[in-house]
Amino acid sequence: MKKTVLVALAFAIVQILSAQSVLNMELIANVDYPETCNDIWGYVDDDGREYAILGTTQATAILSLEDPTNPVEVAYIPGSSSVWRDMKSWGDFVYVTTDDGDDGLLIIDMSEAPTTITHRFWRPELSVNGATNNLLRCHNLYIDENGYCYISGSRELNSGGVLIFDVDTDPGNPIYVGAADARYSHDNFSRGDTLWSADIDDGIFSVFDVSDKSNPQLLATQPTSFIFSHNIWPSDDGKYVFTTDERRHAFVDSYDVSDLDNIKRLDSYRPKDTEGTGVIPHNTHYHNGYLVTSWYTDGLKVIDAHKPDNLVEVANYDTNTDFTRDFHGCWGAYPFLPSGLYLASDMENGLFVFRPTLLRACYLEGKATDAVSQQPIPQVTVILQSNFANEAFSDVMGEYKTGLEAPGTYTATYTKPGYEPQTHEVQIDRGEVTIKDVQLQPIASFEGRVIRSSDGATVPDADVVILDQSTDLMFSTRSDVEGNFKMPAFEPGTYTVIGGKWGYLHTTFERQIDANNTVTVVLDDGYQDDFILEQNWTVAGPNSGTDGLWERAIPVATQGEVGGELRIINPGQDVEDDLGAYCYVTGNAFGFESRPGDDDVDRDRVTLTSPPMDLSDYDFPVMSFSYWFFSGLGNSTPNDNLEILLTNGTDEVVIERTPDISLGGWVDRSEIHVADFITPSDSMHIIITTRDNPSPGHWVEGGFDAFLVTDDM
Repeated sequence: MKKTVLVALAFAIVQILSAQSVLNMELIANVDYPETCNDIWGYVDDDGREYAILGTTQATAILSLEDPTNPVEVAYIPGSSSVWRDMKSWGDFVYVTTDDGDDGLLIIDMSEAPTTITHRFWRPELSVNGATNNLLRCHNLYIDENGYCYISGSRELNSGGVLIFDVDTDPGNPIYVGAADARYSHDNFSRGDTLWSADIDDGIFSVFDVSDKSNPQLLATQPTSFIFSHNIWPSDDGKYVFTTDERRHAFVDSYDVSDLDNIKRLDSYRPKDTEGTGVIPHNTHYHNGYLVTSWYTDGLKVIDAHKPDNLVEVANYDTNTDFTRDFHGCWGAYPFLPSGLYLASDMENGLFVFRPTLLRACYLEGKATDAVSQQPIPQVTVILQSNFANEAFSDVMGEYKTGLEAPGTYTATYTKPGYEPQTHEVQIDRGEVTIKDVQLQPIASFEGRVIRSSDGATVPDADVVILDQSTDLMFSTRSDVEGNFKMPAFEPGTYTVIGGKWGYLHTTFERQIDANNTVTVVLDDGYQDDFILEQNWTVAGPNSGTDGLWERAIPVATQGEVGGELRIINPGQDVEDDLGAYCYVTGNAFGFESRPGDDDVDRDRVTLTSPPMDLSDYDFPVMSFSYWFFSGLGNSTPNDNLEILLTNGTDEVVIERTPDISLGGWVDRSEIHVADFITPSDSMHIIITTRDNPSPGHWVEGGFDAFLVTDDM
C-alpha cells in the first residue's frame, strides 16, 4: 500500500504553511493515506527508535520515525472496517481497540521491530458482573504506569463500563482482573490508585478508587460544561483534570480535583477566532504543563495550562483547511515522544509530525468594580488589542483572567453596557501575571418601587426589566423585601420598562431615561409569562444528558426538507407581539449553521412545568398560550406528540394534544375555561410534554410561549 510523503520538496512545505494557521509549530513531515484516519499514538523500541501508530478506517499502520522528515511504513495490519481505533503501548507491545466489527483487542508484538512485527486478535470470553460474553469491540483504552490496561466502551460487556486487565505479568497475554461500574465509559485515564472515566452518555466524568482492581469504588462524579464528556486527562500532580466535550462550540475545561467532595471548574477555553462556527474539540492530553489538543477542523492546539484557572493558547497548526466544521480534520495528537516531536492524525490528510516551540503564556488578570457603589461588575468584556483573537469576561465577583502568547505592551479595553468604556496600556510578560484592576463609571441609574394595584402593597422579589426593543438588549434587577429596586447603569435613551412576578400580570410602559430616574411599577393580579423574565419553570428529562431538553432562549431556527419542501423545524422567533424575544424550546442548537438534528428531542420525553398557581379564589379563570410542535422525517410515519396538561394537585387532565404529524408553526390557544377541564385549586400547574418515541426516530421540536391566566369575573 503506497503512501505519499509530502515533504520531498521544500516548495511543498511552503505551500502548506502559506495556506494554514501556524503558531510556534514547525511541520516536519506529512504522510497522506488513501483511507480516512482516526487516532494516533507513539512507541519507542529498545534502540530508542520512535514510531507513529496510526489508526485508519481499515487498519492499524506503524511508521518508523528513524528519519522524522521521512516516516516509513513498516507494518499495515488490516482489521474490521471502523471509524474508531485507539491504541496504547506497554513494554514491547501495542494494544489496539476497534469500535466496530469483532476485532476484540489487537495485540501487536514490537519486540523485533522494525524488521519483524507480529500481531493477533484477542477475543476472550469473559464473565463480568454475572454476564458472559466475548470481548469483540471496544472504544478506547489506557495503560497505567504499573501495566494495568483499562478498556472503555465494550458494550457487550459491563454495559460499556471500564474493564481492567493486567498486561504486565504476562506481556502480550492480558489477564482480566475486574470492572468498574456498569456505566458506559467513552475514554479513561488511570494513575496510581485513581481511575478517571469520561462517561459521555451521562455527560459526566467519574472518579474511582482502584487500589483493589477487582473491586473499584466510585468516589465522585462531575458534569462537564456541555454535558458530553468525551475525554479526560489529569495534570502530573493530580490536582487538576482537563476534559473535552465532543460538541459544537464546546470547550476544553479545567477542574480543581484536589478535594473530590468539592470539585470546581476553574476555566473553559475555546478558540475565539472560530467561535460560533460549530468547531468541535476532540481529545486533550496534558504534558509538561501544556494541553495538546486535537480540535477537528481547527487543527492541533497547544494551550498553556500551568495556570489551570487561566488557559491561554500558545501554539497551533491547522492540519485541514478544506473543512470549517463538523467531524473533519485533526482527530488525535500525541506529545509524549522522547525527541519532543508531536504527532497528529488528520482524518483526511493522514499523519503529521511537528516540532513545537513551547513558550509560556503572558497573563492579565484583575477586578472590575462600579466606581460609585464599589460593587463588583460581572460580564465586563475585556479584550487585548492584538492580531490574535481574544476575549474574556468578568465573573460574578468582577474578576477577569485573560492572556496572550506574545509578551509586549497592549491596549486593554473594558466595556459593559451602561458604563463608560475604558482603555489602559498594559505590559504582559512570559509566565508572569500582570494585575490590572479597573473602576467603571456608570452612565445613568434607574430606581423605584413595585406595588400591587389592588391595595398598593409593596411587592418583594419582583423582576424589573429595562428593554431596548430595537436590539433586545435587557437590563434587569429584582425588588427587595420592601419592594424597592435600583439599576445602577445603562446607556441613556428610550426604553420599555417591564415589571412582573409569578402571581401577577406583566406591566409594560415606555420611559425616557437620561440621568437618575424614579418610577413606580404597578402589578395586577394574574399569571403571565412571555418568558422575558425568569420565573422558575421546571425542566425534566430522563437524565441530564437528554437531548432536546426544554430551555428558555431566543430560538435559533433549524431547517430541513420534508416531502420536497423546506420546512422550519425549530422556531426561528418567539410568538409575535409578546414581550421580548424569549420563549421555551426543546433544545436550541447554537450558531448560524445549526441543523435539524443538532438538539432536537431524541428517544424520550421532555417536560416543562410551571410554578404553582393559586386559582382557588378565581371566579372564572381563563387561560391562553401558544405552542409549536414539529414531528417529521424518519423512515416511517411520525408517531410523536406534544401534550399540554393541567393538574390541581389531585387530578391531571390533557387540555391539548397535537396530532402525531405536525409541520411546525406557532398555534395560538385562547379562552380556555379552566373549570371546564378541572376543579381549580391552590396548587395548579400547567405541564407541557414533548415526546420522541424511540423506534423509529424523527425530527421532533416543541415550543411554548405567551402564557396567561386571568380572572374573567
